[in-house]
Amino acid sequence: MTLWPRGVRKTSVDLWIKGVGTNRELIKEWKAGRVTRAEYEKRYYDDMKGEAQQKLVKELAGYAREGPITLLCSCKDPNLCHRSLLKKLIEAEL
Repeated sequence: MTLWPRGVRKTSVDLWIKGVGTNRELIKEWKAGRVTRAEYEKRYYDDMKGEAQQKLVKELAGYAREGPITLLCSCKDPNLCHRSLLKKLIEAEL
């Protein structure tokens, strides 16, 4: 289960696709410092190999073909967030 990003009003978002977020267990381990960035990336990408996740990435790529999209999360540094990994997956579909 992916949680709504703290501090982001639901009325300011057009679409929320939970299936492309980091799974709850992995995010807990990451924030607690129990996994390295390399392990985090590997596990996120492994999670994203699922059929449902692949379909969602393709859906996001379709939106990106129509115009700019914005990936939101509550992480302060987008380079250390799943957003940077998701962006690469979307770009690979373009």
